[in-house]
Amino acid sequence: MTPIFVMSLVKTPQEEQALMKRFAKIGLGGEDKFDIKKLSPEIQKALEKGAKEGFDVIVEFGKKASSDPLASAKVFGTRAFLNKSAEDNYKLDDLFMIRAVAAQMGIYGNSGAEAIYPTYLVDSQDNRLDASQSKYTLTFKKGEFPPVTAFWSLTMYDGKTQLLIDNPLKRYLLNSSMMEQFVFNKDGSLTLYVQKDSPGKKLESNWLPAPDGPFYAVMRLYGPKTEALEGKWVNPPLVKGSKN
Repeated sequence: MTPIFVMSLVKTPQEEQALMKRFAKIGLGGEDKFDIKKLSPEIQKALEKGAKEGFDVIVEFGKKASSDPLASAKVFGTRAFLNKSAEDNYKLDDLFMIRAVAAQMGIYGNSGAEAIYPTYLVDSQDNRLDASQSKYTLTFKKGEFPPVTAFWSLTMYDGKTQLLIDNPLKRYLLNSSMMEQFVFNKDGSLTLYVQKDSPGKKLESNWLPAPDGPFYAVMRLYGPKTEALEGKWVNPPLVKGSKN
């Protein structure tokens, strides 16, 4: 028997219909593809300026939110959850800002009960991350690894493209499945090296290769335990070390 697939259009929620009508004035949201060249030069310029300003606001909001290790648990979820979270956590009147930040940083992220994503956009002194200028370290104290029922990871992204970093090791993350490979410090702590050049052959297993320029990193806790969800466990900072 040949399977039959039925596709139904998702209706715009009532609270967003007014916005969709505004978007339709410039050709967004209709059946035709959006073509900015169909608009006057003045409107094209205004839209490009507005898009840049809007994106800058999203990035700045994300930067501030990244200092909160539970930020991802506040920006991913159902529409009802996001509306409540926007008001309770950020004093916003609607969900649009936190939804935009979530989409820009990691679209389709899981709800907090499934995973949380502490994000590194700045170092411990609130400076933008740039591996062309400095080396960085992240140290877990003995016995203070991310509390999870599944696994944890730390993934590196290019700050310009938001893509993974091409590197000689073909390594794009470090995670809990690599514990036996890591080199631990004498006191039982674990230091991860986040930099563009190898920290040396002996410590290469602890190296997360960075680009020769800006970057950001995302820690993922899958199946976070209560201490992570309640903020009793906090991800360690990314500490700026020597210059390259």
